Amino acid sequence: MRRIIPMIVGLVFVAALGLGGYFLLVEEEDTYEGSGLVDTSAPTVVNEDDSDRGVLFTLVPTDTVASYTIDEVFLEDGNTLVTAVGRTSQVQGAFWANFDNPTESEFEPFVVDISTLKSDRSRRDRAIRKEWLESSTYPLATFEVSEIRDFPDELVAGETFDFQLVGDMKVKETTIEVVWDVTAVFNGDTFSGTATLPISLPDFNVPAPSLAGVLTVEEDLVATFDFTFVRVDAVAEGS
Repeated sequence: MRRIIPMIVGLVFVAALGLGGYFLLVEEEDTYEGSGLVDTSAPTVVNEDDSDRGVLFTLVPTDTVASYTIDEVFLEDGNTLVTAVGRTSQVQGAFWANFDNPTESEFEPFVVDISTLKSDRSRRDRAIRKEWLESSTYPLATFEVSEIRDFPDELVAGETFDFQLVGDMKVKETTIEVVWDVTAVFNGDTFSGTATLPISLPDFNVPAPSLAGVLTVEEDLVATFDFTFVRVDAVAEGS
């Protein structure tokens, strides 16, 4: 297997640190727009002349969403279970598809600005940025892929396939090895799919937030990356 270079973000996803007590108060508009470190206005810049690596696809931020899902239990409301979901499209990345030998395909570095994760509660989002994940200080998450498992030997248009991405995910100042489960499909000029990853907050040295007598937040969450790549030469032809 040829060396696979960094891919996403990961994630992103220990950002599910809702501080429920704050959410019971009056919501205020959250005007935060991000760190400015992820440019989604143009395709990821790579060396397009490196043609021996395959066909270049670039991530489409408007059609890509990195998200987390985590459960909160409100103790004062009869142990009511609430599922919190936060999302962002502040992502970058690229992929070299080797159609002659698909197992030689490669991923360029992927980045997610996790400080831009937004849920249905602005107070939760601010608590994540300022207190728990501290993503206003550590806004970027990355995932460096070291191995692709079960990638198909042939890439057939319209045929869905499953594989795994193994590698190091860094969030804040902690890096651990994780395994993403991916379902994807090639359709002409696009490569799209969904990657999922179960995460335990303590693995990233992040304690699950709680507010005594008010709520608890589960330690485990699910990170999801719904992605779409587009073939770069197709973008050029359409511009």
